[in-house]
Amino acid sequence: MTKPIHEHHPLTGYLHAQVASIVAKASPSIVLDMGGTGTMRSFMAGAQVVDANALDGVDALNLPYPDDTFDAAVSVATAEHVGHHGRFFSEGERVARKCVAHWFPAGPVAALCEEFKGTFTGYAHPCTLPTIAGLPAGYDRVECLTIAEYMLLLMTLYPQFKIQRTYDFIVAHGPSPYGWLFFRHL
Repeated sequence: MTKPIHEHHPLTGYLHAQVASIVAKASPSIVLDMGGTGTMRSFMAGAQVVDANALDGVDALNLPYPDDTFDAAVSVATAEHVGHHGRFFSEGERVARKCVAHWFPAGPVAALCEEFKGTFTGYAHPCTLPTIAGLPAGYDRVECLTIAEYMLLLMTLYPQFKIQRTYDFIVAHGPSPYGWLFFRHL
């Protein structure tokens, strides 16, 4: 049997734990994981987690749930995969009663990081990274994962990363944020 990915790699576990820690303050009993595939369940003790993802035919820009159905709406590394970031956040707010929390990569240095990763993996991340300036007002945001942390964790997944080139990239961009935790208590 295959283990969930967060048991294989600390990056996924770390990000889900950060989102869950924000949501836990609202004491949710039911949580919508926008783009989720089951991982958030391990981090939301005592709450029912409903996954809503494209693989199951759910459109995150037009969620099939009435207003205020969930105590919280969350996502981890999903916002960058939708075409309209503002609509994505609005839909989470619409269906949540207490809070919304999203983690995603954003900004120009995160985009550089994805390009750099692609030179080693041959894989271009199929996403449009949000710009911080383009996000809706009224949210709290916290830098949550630096370029250095992300690159070092990626090196454990991709042995083809070249140590010297990765080191040079980290020296140039390491303290810059790669990802953000974007949240609002309603």
